[in-house]
Amino acid sequence: MSTSITSTAQPATAYRRALTLGLLTAAYAVSFLDRQILSILQEPVKRDLALSDAQLGLLTGTAFAFFYVLAGVPLGRLVDRSARSRVISVSLALWSVMTALSGAAQNFWLLALTRVGVGVGEAGCNPAAHSMISDLYKPAKRAGAMAIYSSGNNIGILVGFLAGGLLTKYMDWRWVLVLAGVPGLLLALVFRVAVPEPVRGAQEGASTGSETLRSLRDVWHIMWSQPAIRQLLAALALSGFVGYSITSWSASVMIRSHGATLAQAGTWLACASGIGGAIGLVVAGQLANRFARRSPNGCLIVAAATSVLVAVGIALALTAATRTGAFLWLFLPCGLGAAFLSPSLAALHGMVPANARGTASSILSVVVNVAGLGVGPLVIGRLSDVLAGSAGSDSLRQACLWLVPAAALWAAVHYLFASRAAAVSRAALVTPSA
Repeated sequence: MSTSITSTAQPATAYRRALTLGLLTAAYAVSFLDRQILSILQEPVKRDLALSDAQLGLLTGTAFAFFYVLAGVPLGRLVDRSARSRVISVSLALWSVMTALSGAAQNFWLLALTRVGVGVGEAGCNPAAHSMISDLYKPAKRAGAMAIYSSGNNIGILVGFLAGGLLTKYMDWRWVLVLAGVPGLLLALVFRVAVPEPVRGAQEGASTGSETLRSLRDVWHIMWSQPAIRQLLAALALSGFVGYSITSWSASVMIRSHGATLAQAGTWLACASGIGGAIGLVVAGQLANRFARRSPNGCLIVAAATSVLVAVGIALALTAATRTGAFLWLFLPCGLGAAFLSPSLAALHGMVPANARGTASSILSVVVNVAGLGVGPLVIGRLSDVLAGSAGSDSLRQACLWLVPAAALWAAVHYLFASRAAAVSRAALVTPSA
């Protein structure tokens, strides 16, 4: 069954494209600020609330991810049928309020409840943003635009790690969380007023008035029937596991295994994930654009290459003998840890219809966040607890070393399979039947 889509969409000008992309990137930065700031605060939170590493993994990962995923697909469907700018502004306000409220939590369960609220709010951001960007930029430029948007990930981590690490010198971790909720509330107002709705399918010549909304079953069938997308989803699951494991546990590894202070870990990781990560995303996006001009599936080669580099960087950082060496090697995985996202999104949106992109992006987010944020921090934390008897304070570093580099290499294999499958599918479409 299909449903007609109506909107007050407007044709995009160069100014509107730049403004919308800039504000979408800011919204994504705020989402990662609010999502990840608890990672840098883990040690004081653990001490004050008497938590285990497994409970920290639940708070920084599973409690957020489960409800992020649960709300993600319905909100993705909403994105495909209503004004996306309105979805983002409401989502911004919700997750910002819940971030501020998390500062009032007095025990594990209350903190987990506020993290659930953050997850539900953030579930509306990516599907709407991805859909809007694909309607603003042509396929040959889409990966680059997605990379700029994805750099919000690194900007948010930079601000979160830097502010979280430094502000705890002057205030309790609870007030840090309250302050973290303020930027999103202000941005929600700006977004509601300043961002108009783009024309759906404009870059493929579609008309908003003639579009129909595909059912969830139709979208899933379109995706699952393509071997390239199946391989891509497997790669994304592994990349999510790698990326969120790095983000969630790097600071604690540096504090426990190398004696870094919270401020030192926050500052170094802010530079590595924020500055290095933003540069890595933009470079990977531009390379993906170049490869996409040569071959529609070429951008997935970029995702595979970055995954290999991430595996190497993680292994070297976790086996470094000195704190400085570990911090320096972390620049590689922190800089490229999210570089898989923009080529993957560009490839995915090239394989699904324009009026299914919000739902497709929500399915992508489900995969990345279940395997990444939902499983990664929890599994690493649980393995650390198991190894604590033999490895002591070094158990977390060993847990990461056992699992994370191997997952990154495994992801690279699936990206290559996805690229090959996409090439075979396109060849079959253009080859005359006998």
